[in-house]
Amino acid sequence: MIRRHLTKGTDFGKVTAAEVKHAESWIANYLREILGWETSEMLFCAAVTAL
Repeated sequence: MIRRHLTKGTDFGKVTAAEVKHAESWIANYLREILGWETSEMLFCAAVTAL
């Protein structure tokens, strides 16, 4: 999934922290069928709340 934002051949030494944060946010908020059409962030927050 990271390759959708940082294509093959990307020099990761030149990737800014903001670009990494944007990619992380997009991945964490991506709806996934395997997770019952929820995001990993939604499930993480639910698990933390349940503690």
